Amino acid sequence: MNSNPPDNRYRRRFLVEFTPAESDLAERLGAVHGSKRRAIVTGLGLLESGEVESLRAQVANLERERDAAKAAASKARESLKTAKERAADAKETAGELREERSAHNKTKAELAQARREMASTRQEVATAQSEQQRYAAALPTMAYCPACRDFAPRDEWDERPAEGGIVHVYHTKHGYQPKATLMKLQSVMFLRGGSK
Repeated sequence: MNSNPPDNRYRRRFLVEFTPAESDLAERLGAVHGSKRRAIVTGLGLLESGEVESLRAQVANLERERDAAKAAASKARESLKTAKERAADAKETAGELREERSAHNKTKAELAQARREMASTRQEVATAQSEQQRYAAALPTMAYCPACRDFAPRDEWDERPAEGGIVHVYHTKHGYQPKATLMKLQSVMFLRGGSK
């Protein structure tokens, strides 16, 4: 069975009205494709092939991909900005930590010095207390009273300042009597202080 060759003699007219813009488009595309008829037929062939819809779908996909890429880039910029801010904060915090560490080390050194001084002061206090105890042990507990012609205990002593920074220690039982008289004997038992 032989197929019939296409009949190039077949012609059919279509009455189509164009707006001025469409008319200009037909003129321009006719110049590109060789004739208005060829431009129209080429356009109809493209529509029939589905290439236009495929291209539109591809364009829509590319636009979606572009929008997604823009959104991802925007998000990446925001993340980078946040990361830079965090890095700046971390740098500032690191500086503050260095300052605090330096202050802490200084305080530790001052504390160590204070501990050494305290240990030295404790040693000095212990030495002073030991000396005080030694001197307290060396203090007399009884003194001879000329008026009593006997020893008087410490709780019966009293003091009276005299000239030259000397202090007279006397027996309270007889009152203060620095020198003996015809009627009273001397009550001063010993002198304290003064200079030779």
